[in-house]
Amino acid sequence: MLGVFIVLMMAALYLSQVAMEASRGREMRELVTLRDEIERSNEELRVEIAELKSLSKLQERARVLGFVQASTSDQLYLVIDGYQPYQEETVAPLQEDIESAPIYDESFGDGFSVSWTRWAVSLRISLTSDNALKQKSPALPVRGQARRPNPLAQNVEENKTHELHKAHVLHHES
Repeated sequence: MLGVFIVLMMAALYLSQVAMEASRGREMRELVTLRDEIERSNEELRVEIAELKSLSKLQERARVLGFVQASTSDQLYLVIDGYQPYQEETVAPLQEDIESAPIYDESFGDGFSVSWTRWAVSLRISLTSDNALKQKSPALPVRGQARRPNPLAQNVEENKTHELHKAHVLHHES
């Protein structure tokens, strides 16, 4: 008995879902039809506007309003004192003393190349300095004994500076 009740509930749920989807589909079709009608109406209005803007329609409307086309005898010219129509320059001269911005002539590829070269040089330096320090590290000082400066570490720092300078010079030469 419980199984029959569960089956009936599942069937009722399924049928309600199907009915809801069918009503949504019908509503969607109605909305699409309405959209198409509005688009058609808009297109008709665009055609009507284009017709009303045509030269023949504008001239006809002007005639209805009492306008007539001007003849050469109807045209008037105004003379303005001080106006010189045939000037060579009509605008103020440009200021010549404006400092120009520096020209940026480095492309993305150039910038990437410099960054890549610096990274590669620093990686190579760090790898060689790590290996050099591991191979020739001095013994740790005994308690109370002063620690002497490591000349190898100083050379590594000088090499880093020299390699970065070489990479910078190479980039600017290319």
